Amino acid sequence: MNGTEIRAYLGNKYSAAREAKILEMVRQGHYLLNWVPIHIDMGPRRATLFTSNDAIRLGDVSNSFRPGMTQRTEQQIADELNAVLGTPKLSDETYRQAQIRPKPCLHYGGPHMADTDTMIKHSAAVDAQVGPLIQDLYGPEVDPRELLIAPVGKDWSNSRRLIGSPMVHGQPAAINYGGHRQDMGPIPKTGPFPSATMYPPVVVHQSEGRAHSYGHTDYSQGGRFYMRLVEICEPAPLSGMGRMGCQAGVSCRLPDGTTGQSRCVDIYDVAQDAELWPLVSHNGPVYMRHFAVPWEKPQGTGAGHSIWQGFSVTPPPKSLVEPGGPVGPPVEVPPEPSGISLAQRLGVFGASLATSWFGTKWITSRR
Repeated sequence: MNGTEIRAYLGNKYSAAREAKILEMVRQGHYLLNWVPIHIDMGPRRATLFTSNDAIRLGDVSNSFRPGMTQRTEQQIADELNAVLGTPKLSDETYRQAQIRPKPCLHYGGPHMADTDTMIKHSAAVDAQVGPLIQDLYGPEVDPRELLIAPVGKDWSNSRRLIGSPMVHGQPAAINYGGHRQDMGPIPKTGPFPSATMYPPVVVHQSEGRAHSYGHTDYSQGGRFYMRLVEICEPAPLSGMGRMGCQAGVSCRLPDGTTGQSRCVDIYDVAQDAELWPLVSHNGPVYMRHFAVPWEKPQGTGAGHSIWQGFSVTPPPKSLVEPGGPVGPPVEVPPEPSGISLAQRLGVFGASLATSWFGTKWITSRR
């Protein structure tokens, strides 16, 4: 299905049914998504993660758009892709390492901010910046699927602010963050605000907010995802399980340019590890999924079937999320007022891809 057909299928107004249809489109493969690496250094270590180069798009290569969605739906799509939502730190790193940086398009507030038509309008406004930027910076030879683009909206995020299963408007709380830029300074009370890890000079139009429930949606809440597989390059030989996209024990590049050895780690484990959490979080260990969304095994054609098939999610430690939080089916929640592949499948990555062609060609040149 192309974007126009999907628009007709989704309908224009927010509903739980529309959210379910967005998830259905992903499960049926009617989406565009490509994975690119980012590198995060911490002391002698370098972690390589794979993120979607853009927000997920519904449609085909000739006709598609970025849908806004609730954090609940985005978490379900992440599970389908065997991926996770990010954190404020990961959003900052994605912006820092982006090759294409459009300015935030955040001027579609009001009663129609959750309409599908507004999402399509917002997506087109982002594309109107992205296309010329690619031509000016890289020319026609580059494959845009290999360019990291940020921001393209705001991110639903994992955060320590969700510890304790907080509620908003009678529903589980959500955390949104993003809308990065560095062409203006912070404005008290109204924003933009200092970013979590990059201020100065980078500011964000949405700080680590908790004003919305996980049933809120609007045009700006697109879906960016991070693969669960993380390659960690360390100076000393360490053991680990080899997975597609990462092979334990092979040579890799350390931050100082010397050679180390890699191990392959689930991002859930990285985020909860007493020593490794600063690679993905700015303020302490964090659970890398929303507390109120039950995990489901991938059901469709998502990338979850290409890597780590059947890899389950273990319960979080009590220190990171309060047990017994509300869990259930989609709830009809009216949109809240607001102030303000392209490849379809991942395929099989070669061993140590993160530290070879992609890392050399696109990421290190932008650091």
